[in-house]
Amino acid sequence: MATLRDLDIVPFKLAPAGDPPAHAGDRWAVLVKDDKPVSAVAPGTTVDGDAALPPIIVAAADRDQDEAFDSGAFAVASDVAALVLLDGDEVAGVVAGHALRAAIGRGAIRGEFGVILPGVPTTIDWISRSCTYAENGATCGTPEQFIAPPAVMPACANPRGLAAHQFGW
Repeated sequence: MATLRDLDIVPFKLAPAGDPPAHAGDRWAVLVKDDKPVSAVAPGTTVDGDAALPPIIVAAADRDQDEAFDSGAFAVASDVAALVLLDGDEVAGVVAGHALRAAIGRGAIRGEFGVILPGVPTTIDWISRSCTYAENGATCGTPEQFIAPPAVMPACANPRGLAAHQFGW
């Protein structure tokens, strides 16, 4: 079985989410808040401090591709910037969004890491998005994690003190 680790992993660095890099440099920047990846910025990309961060999917690196591609988180892969892979609590890799979409389109491939024993999956994939609600030129940008797109958007935590609003997908 092919795992997510078998996908095209690109070089990356970690950066704090509270202070996104103005320029990601020559490699992906995985933005981390409270020890969790909340976004990823493509190489050469400039991040505006008031903009919503690019959405990502976060999943275990050893997750089976077929199972992952069928999960709710991967159902919204069409607009994510990247797939961030975890090995335990550590970021293990980044797969660019276009490479992820191509992999989902072609289906799982045979992995080079051998056979994965069958069993109940112990990992959950999640989507990390920033609230896109905007008011008077300011974007909320509150990061939130979802297992799948919610049918009804929850109220946003709104730490910037904008008008009360639902989370903007």
